[in-house]
Amino acid sequence: MTGLHHTFKAPPFKWLLIGLVLALAISGAGAIRLAWPVVPRQALVGSYHRASPFLLPVGGTPATLALGADGTLLLEGDAPGLPFHGTWTWDTQERIVRTDNPLWDRRIRLRSTITGPRLSMRICGTPFSKDDEERDEEVDYIKTTPSGD
Repeated sequence: MTGLHHTFKAPPFKWLLIGLVLALAISGAGAIRLAWPVVPRQALVGSYHRASPFLLPVGGTPATLALGADGTLLLEGDAPGLPFHGTWTWDTQERIVRTDNPLWDRRIRLRSTITGPRLSMRICGTPFSKDDEERDEEVDYIKTTPSGD
């Protein structure tokens, strides 16, 4: 045998760093896509009931809500402004339900959870009021009928 001795030469550090950055960017983009999937309007259609939150006052939110395929919105319960019957549209970009009533506009939205997107409602109608302690709290709604029913 002749002296065919090959020594291992590590790749330059910059190529390892570039590979790591690319791998992190691709996995980060995938994670964001999984956490915030595009939800079509039709997927929201149906009836919902308010989840029972633990130690969270929910008196200002409807007990039930219905998003009709024809664009009708029905909110029922004993909160002020209820029952409410109006129209709704779906803002896919913000993942928020829009209505022409200022009391309910932008209060219903989809939020990402470990189990997937979940419909929720902001408890406070005025999220930027300094004197309101509950401005960021939300209550979840559970779908009771499938889409299109």
